[in-house]
Amino acid sequence: MTRPDGTPAREAACTRIVEMDGTSADGCGCAVTKIYDPNDMSAKPREFAFDRSYWSCDGFREDPECTGVHIPDGPDSKYVSQEMVWDDVGRVIMKNALKGYNCTVFAYGQSGAGKSYSVVGYPPNIGIIPNTLISLFNIVDINSDEKVRYLVEIAMLEVYMDEVYDLLEPRKRERNKLKVFINKGEVFVYDPKDRKNMDKVWRAARDHSQAEAFRKLGDANRTVRATGMNPSSSRGHTIFMCRFRKEVRQGSAWVEE
Repeated sequence: MTRPDGTPAREAACTRIVEMDGTSADGCGCAVTKIYDPNDMSAKPREFAFDRSYWSCDGFREDPECTGVHIPDGPDSKYVSQEMVWDDVGRVIMKNALKGYNCTVFAYGQSGAGKSYSVVGYPPNIGIIPNTLISLFNIVDINSDEKVRYLVEIAMLEVYMDEVYDLLEPRKRERNKLKVFINKGEVFVYDPKDRKNMDKVWRAARDHSQAEAFRKLGDANRTVRATGMNPSSSRGHTIFMCRFRKEVRQGSAWVEE
């Protein structure tokens, strides 16, 4: 997925070498991504076929009913909005996660390509993670069964220079390094100073606003540096994790279902 154009000072002298054409056979987006040679734009581009290629650079207008929200500017626009991506991909992931599967969205690419835009977004055009939190807490909020409760926990880690750090810890000059332990396929991240507490990196979120506050805290604690492509490029790998549990009351005890 590409990101919207919107940094004129950085992009003024640049030539767009990426195009997307065709229509995805199933869902929204394009079928083919084309890469041109910047030294010879008239040469035949290299073409790559993907299940989905989402174009978000241009071809949009502001939704008259939602200030700042981008929507396609016409029936022939190839622009894919954040809502369209969520409907096309996010809801499928959410559906499987609610069945008990461990689901992952992996964003990879060059600095400035659109990873943060796709996963987090630029409000009010929010990405997959904020939409996931909204959907989870919608489930929590509409629950009226006194014998059922839902627990939401958030963890946010950074892998930087081959070390793992907790982004939800207050930022200090000397950050506490975490360790990774794998047991029977399950991955645990723990503080070597507190080995018995395998849940130390997890924070319970009582509502959506607290979950969003955790996400924003972790985002602010990331290690970033300015590059020629992005003024706030992440220098490490950020991992946002959400643990969602349903418990049913049996007698005086709550049992995970």
